[in-house]
Amino acid sequence: MKITTITFIPELLQKILSYHKENPKIIFKCALVSKSWCDTAIPFLWKKPFRFCYSTFQYKIVKVYIQFLSEEFLNEYDLNLENSRPPSYNYLSFLQELVYLTLYESLINLLKKQRSYKPLPNTEKDQDDQFCPSFHPSRPFMIKKVLPIMNELCNLFVRNGTKILFFNLSAPYVDCNCKWLPLNNYVGFSFQSLSLIQTFICDNNGYDFNEILLELSKVSKNILTMEIKKPQSYQNLSRWINLINSQKSLQRLKLENFFNQHSSLIASAIPSQYNSLKEVELVDCKFFQTNLLDELSYCPNLISLKIKDCTFIEKSVIIMKGFSSLKTFFISKSLLPQESFLSIIGQPSKLLRITLNLIDFFKYPKILPFVGLNCFQLKILDILLVEETFERIIPIMENCKSLEEVSIWEKFDWIGHEFYDHLGSYVGNYMDPNLVMIKISNRLPKNLRKFHFPQIFNFTLKEIQYFIQNAPNTLQDLKFYAIVNDKNDVIDLLKNFAGR
Repeated sequence: MKITTITFIPELLQKILSYHKENPKIIFKCALVSKSWCDTAIPFLWKKPFRFCYSTFQYKIVKVYIQFLSEEFLNEYDLNLENSRPPSYNYLSFLQELVYLTLYESLINLLKKQRSYKPLPNTEKDQDDQFCPSFHPSRPFMIKKVLPIMNELCNLFVRNGTKILFFNLSAPYVDCNCKWLPLNNYVGFSFQSLSLIQTFICDNNGYDFNEILLELSKVSKNILTMEIKKPQSYQNLSRWINLINSQKSLQRLKLENFFNQHSSLIASAIPSQYNSLKEVELVDCKFFQTNLLDELSYCPNLISLKIKDCTFIEKSVIIMKGFSSLKTFFISKSLLPQESFLSIIGQPSKLLRITLNLIDFFKYPKILPFVGLNCFQLKILDILLVEETFERIIPIMENCKSLEEVSIWEKFDWIGHEFYDHLGSYVGNYMDPNLVMIKISNRLPKNLRKFHFPQIFNFTLKEIQYFIQNAPNTLQDLKFYAIVNDKNDVIDLLKNFAGR
C-alpha cells in the first residue's frame, strides 16, 4: 500500500500563521503537528514571548535565554540550571519585542525560584541598607548580580543577531525610598541591536535616561511610533527633542504627563516630522501655550488627533494653519482656547469621526455650530450632552448628511470624571427634549445605521414612534429611554421597527 505524504510549503504555512500571530494557542497547536510545522511556528511564538505568557510564568522564558550564556558566566554568578536541556532553536534570534522592565522582573522571579534572591531587610533591626517594606533587592545584590546578568542577556541578543523592532524602556514605579534601582546602572548593552526599532516607549518615572536617549539618537533612525511619558527636566526634554528630530519618518506620537514649565518646548520637534506624522495623542498634559497644536496644524498627513485630560493655558503667537487632513478627532475633559477648537474642526474639514466628551458647550458655544457648518463628510459622532445643550445637535443632523452613527452620552455615565459645569452660564429657556426629538426625526441622514440616546432624556412613546417612522431602512441599532404605561406598547413598537 502506497502512502502519500503531503508537504506544506513553508512560505505558505508562514503566510497562514501570520494571520494568527496574536493568537499563541493556535500557533502552539500548529507547532505540535510535525517538525516542519514546528520550525515555522516557533519563530512566531518567540517574537513576543513575554506578551504570550502569564507574568507568573515569564521567568521560564528568561531561564531559556540564560541557557545561551557561557558556562563560565553561569558559574561566576551561581546560576543553577539543573535538569535543563540544550535549546532546540536559537530563540534569541527570534525576539522582536523587548520590554526591559518585564525582562528585569522575570529575572528577579527566576532568582527567587533558585533561592538566591537577597531583598532589602523589612525590619529596621537587621537592616544593612535603607529599610524597604516592599522587599526590593538590596543594592549590592542589584549591582553585583542582577544588573550584570541583565546586561549580559542584552549583549547576548546582539551577538545572536536579534533584531529588536519594539523597545519599551519604561522605569518601574517606586513607592519607597530604598533606591533599589541605581540610576547609573539601568542599561548597559550595545545600542546597535536597537538600530532597527520601529516602536519606542519610555515612561521616565523619576529617571531621565539622558545618556540612553543620546545613544538612540545616533543609532535609531527608523522609529515609526514613539510614546513619551513623564519627562523629568529641561535637559531630558531636550534629549527627547533630539531623538524626534533624528527620525526619518515618525508616524505616531503619544505624549503623556507633560506638566512642567518646559513642556511646550516639545513643539519645536514637530517641524522635522511635518510630512510623516499621521497620529498624535496627548494624555494628562499641561501646556502653557498652544504652540504644539499650532505646529501640528502644519502636518499635511495628520489623520488622527486625540486629546484627553489636557490643558492649554495661553494662545501662542503662531498662526494655526488648519487641520485640513484630519479624519479622527477625540477630545475629553480638556481646556483649550475656542479658536484652537475651531481650527481643528474648521473649513475645509475631512473629519469622518468626532468624539466630544466632558466638554462644556456653554463655555465653547461655537463648537457644535461649527461642526454642522463644516464637517459635511462626518460619519461617526460621539458626544456628551445635557438637556440644556441637547438642541444644539439639530444643525449637525440637518447638515451632516453622511452621518452613519450617533451616540449621545450624558455626564452621569462618566463616573469618576468632573464635568465642567458653569452653572452661571446655563439658560433657563432651552428646548424641550421631546421637541428636539421631533426636529431630529425630520432631519435623519439616509445612511444612518446607529443612534443612541442617553438615559437622562425620558421621551414619550409618541416621539419614539415618530423617530422610528422617519428613520431610514439602514437603521440597525437604536437605544432610547421612554416613559410608558404599558410595556406591550414598547414591544409592539419594536416589532414594527424590526419588521420594516
